[in-house]
Amino acid sequence: MTSEPVLVRKREFMRYSGDISQMKPDSASSAVILVMVLSAFILTGCSTSNHQASIDKIERSSPGSVILLMPIDIELSLQTAGGISEPHAEWTRTARSYLNESMREFFSSHDLILVEYERPAESDPRFQHLIELERLHGEVGKAIIHHKYQMPLPSKKETFDWTLGKTARELRQQNSEADYALFVQIRDTYSSTGRILVRFGAALFGVSIPVGQKIRLASLVDLNSGNVVWFNYLSHPVGDLRDKKPAQSTVGRLLESFPV
Repeated sequence: MTSEPVLVRKREFMRYSGDISQMKPDSASSAVILVMVLSAFILTGCSTSNHQASIDKIERSSPGSVILLMPIDIELSLQTAGGISEPHAEWTRTARSYLNESMREFFSSHDLILVEYERPAESDPRFQHLIELERLHGEVGKAIIHHKYQMPLPSKKETFDWTLGKTARELRQQNSEADYALFVQIRDTYSSTGRILVRFGAALFGVSIPVGQKIRLASLVDLNSGNVVWFNYLSHPVGDLRDKKPAQSTVGRLLESFPV
């Protein structure tokens, strides 16, 4: 048996862990084994799509309706041994690039015109409006997940009537050609070597250590009314968004029920 497979796994682990260089060889080998075991459990899971909609198909005001793609609200972080999540700018930029590319491919294949909303400079008055929209979308998304799936409200059981209100309608004034706006929020946390070892060490004593948060959701908003007309989120999301193929797969899962 050759040692190459083990060497490959070590190189991959060095890429993703961020701090394996600080470990001794024997410890690093043990960590690799632990990661392989952990990966086996993770890969047996499946990302489940959960969508809601108030429309079957988007209304096409022109041969190719215009979808305004808001800047993807994404943050990828490294979780330290102590459980602190540290934002990682390079990972975030890479993932955003892959996701945007996949978004363009999806909409071009469905005869829909995608216009990307350029993130304004912080000195631009529109910047604060964008921040407010991102926060509002995040809170509405959490409310939808909570009240439609986790603890369903009787009043919401047969209806889907969520809105971003006036804040979203103002986008139409800035982008008169757009019929809808697509919002995407993603939060992914990746465990450092130290965090993985802490989790496995605690597991030996029957103690469960929480993993980092993973949020992947998308909303289509009618810019005439400000209403959310379609929503989807991935429960138990899998896939490393720092790689192109998992990022493409995530977009495919997020938009698989898109009302085209």
